Amino acid sequence: MKTPVTISGNTEIDTSEVDRLFRLKSGGDMLEHKIFKNARDAAIGLGAFRLIRRAMRELGVTLNRPNTLAIVAGDGNYPRTSGTFAFRTAGWEIVAVAPSYKENDAHARLGSGPSKHSHLIVFKKLPENIHTDLAWPKMKRIFIISTDGNAPARKILKAILPHVEKPEEKIALFVFNHENKKSLDGEVFGRYKTMVWYHDTSPGIWQSGQWLDVLALINPASADPPFQWG
Repeated sequence: MKTPVTISGNTEIDTSEVDRLFRLKSGGDMLEHKIFKNARDAAIGLGAFRLIRRAMRELGVTLNRPNTLAIVAGDGNYPRTSGTFAFRTAGWEIVAVAPSYKENDAHARLGSGPSKHSHLIVFKKLPENIHTDLAWPKMKRIFIISTDGNAPARKILKAILPHVEKPEEKIALFVFNHENKKSLDGEVFGRYKTMVWYHDTSPGIWQSGQWLDVLALINPASADPPFQWG
C-alpha cells in the first residue's frame, strides 16, 4: 500500500518502501544497525535498491554474484543506500563515498559504529589507492551507484578507470538523475565505449521528477564476441 507523505516543504515522498522494510528478513538488521536516519532515508535506500534490481532483471544481469564492487555516492551522513545494498546482496563489497558521514573513523570498515557491516566501508572521499584495497584484483564487476545525479558518478568513474585494465572487468553506472540534471545518454570515457541499457521514468522512484539511467562501459577489446553480463 502506497503511503505518500510530505516531508521538508512540498516534496512528496512515497513511503511504500518503509512499509516494505518491516516485511523484509533483513529489515530488523537494518533498523538495528541504524543505517537510516528517518523515513526519507529508508525510502531512498530501499527505493534505489528496488529500481536497480528491477533494471538488472530486465537486462538479464544476475544480482547476487561474487566479486562485485559497488561504489555508492549520495548517502549524506547515513549509509542509507550503501547499507541497503550491503544487507540485501551476497558477494558484493560496498564502498560509500560520503563526505558528510559523522563516524569518527570513516576510513575503515564500520567495526565500531552502529552501522557495522563486514562488507561495507565508508570513506569521506574516494582514496587514491582504492585499487589496492578491497581485494580489487578479484573484482569482475564494478557498479557505480549515485542517488545524487551524474556529477558524482562521473568523478568516481574517472578516478577508477585508469586502474581497470582487464578485458573481463565490467563497469556499469546506475545514476538517479533529477529533472534539473541532464541524462548520461551518449557519454564517452576514454578508450571505453558506452551503451545505454535502461532508462526508467516510471512511478515508484522516491521523488517526483526523477529517473534512473543505467549505462555500461565497454572496453573495445572485450566487445567481440558481443558484450554480455552474467
